[in-house]
Amino acid sequence: MRVGLFAVALFAMGSVGCTLGDRARASVFSVERDDRAPAPLSAEDLMPPLQRSTRWLLIDEVGRPTDSDPIGCTAKTSLRCGGSWEVLGPAGDIDCLIRGDDGSATLCASLSRVEGTDTLFDPPLAVVPATLTPTDTAESSSAMRVMWADGSGERDHGQCWRTMRIVGCALVTTPAGLFSALEVESVFTARLSTAAVQHTSRQWIVRGVGAIAQRWNERVTVLGVPVRQSRGGAIRLPPFSSQ
Repeated sequence: MRVGLFAVALFAMGSVGCTLGDRARASVFSVERDDRAPAPLSAEDLMPPLQRSTRWLLIDEVGRPTDSDPIGCTAKTSLRCGGSWEVLGPAGDIDCLIRGDDGSATLCASLSRVEGTDTLFDPPLAVVPATLTPTDTAESSSAMRVMWADGSGERDHGQCWRTMRIVGCALVTTPAGLFSALEVESVFTARLSTAAVQHTSRQWIVRGVGAIAQRWNERVTVLGVPVRQSRGGAIRLPPFSSQ
């Protein structure tokens, strides 16, 4: 089951494989602790830039680039599924978002072209607060229905929960340079009638620029039996521009 890239993280790409060629490659991503006090983040820092595409390089769990081509993420205005924004992610998946007057965002639907499903959230799941402060944990929950996109009915249904918090400051190194960033943890949990999903992600956010790197770890069980454990990451490719 694929759920929205905003429900879980910026991307939900599944397992990132490591080949023999990967083992010979040097890491292109590292994180060091920064003891400075973290500052609040705005919704604009947490959202992808509107009407612009960002490109990302997939990395494995130790920071080495994979064999995959760079992937893109594009945000634009749209009224699809009752939203006001849509974010087009890898493999043609689309998240339909409602932007509030304060900049906050809720997820009303996630359309997976890979699995041929539309996941609907009622009420819309809060995914981006207007402001995220270092002392707060943003929490949200929603009922969700996974529908077959061809109109043949419901695939599954259940409840989901999401939290987001600032973990601290970090010094992040990618091929684009050294960045002073805020580390943000998001946890998405879904309990459906036949499956359960636990997805934890870490994003590194530069104020005024947005996300520059991320890691994720996902575990899926069906009827209590583990069927997938995947982890990986991605780093944003330049050029960078102000949000």
